[in-house]
Amino acid sequence: MMKPLGNTLAEQLLVKIEAASKHATALILLVSPGGKTKALQILAALNGFPRLNLSLELSRALLDTPARDRPQALRPALEKLAAQTGTAPLLLDNLEFLFEPGLHHDPLSLLKSLARTRIIVAAWPGEISQGRLLYALPSHPESYDGPAKDLNLVTAA
Repeated sequence: MMKPLGNTLAEQLLVKIEAASKHATALILLVSPGGKTKALQILAALNGFPRLNLSLELSRALLDTPARDRPQALRPALEKLAAQTGTAPLLLDNLEFLFEPGLHHDPLSLLKSLARTRIIVAAWPGEISQGRLLYALPSHPESYDGPAKDLNLVTAA
């Protein structure tokens, strides 16, 4: 794998990917207030890793699915998108679609499920605070608050 010189987040991710490759499966969450997309673009360009704009691709995949059927269709659509990219570490950006309340799914559980069969690097759109993985304000319908313990994280230094 080629080292992405000059991008600290990309370098940290590459170290995590190399460590995870010894285990064959892993979920690595990139949590940073900025630079996530750029880091994923660099890794994809230098190492040939597939990169998906997840919100865009999932919304396209589920466009013709009636809203009432989307919760059942989400996981198969996500798995199909991932399968179409091969077996290399998969870089997922723009995860916001997963937080849509009408889908009735836990975004972190979906990502962990994908990581059972390959390395997944996901750009988490929220933050970590006081040992909690967060997305959106608690009053927001798309809000997420879960423990960050035991997660494989890369954060801005």
